[in-house]
Amino acid sequence: MSMTFEPTKRTITCHGETHSLDGVHVSVEDGAVLQSRVAFTRLLALGVFALAVPKLKGGDAYVAVQGPDFAWVAHVDRKHVAGALNFANAVNQVAEDR
Repeated sequence: MSMTFEPTKRTITCHGETHSLDGVHVSVEDGAVLQSRVAFTRLLALGVFALAVPKLKGGDAYVAVQGPDFAWVAHVDRKHVAGALNFANAVNQVAEDR
């Protein structure tokens, strides 16, 4: 999954879906953390099926992008975790600046 953000436009894009950075938070999480919880956005996205759909496996890293009306999760190869952390920090910094 390819995510891009444009600081000057204050937008983030994934698979042709573009959202404003207002209210957006990006984090890089360990798969074990994601496996242990059913997030509110997961419930919104999948409804009652959220409990039936397999969760992400532990031992991997994921970028989680959460906004007021959307959520994206992307797998991060272990070799690219540092880049994912830089991406998360850059997006969060721009999202916080108004």
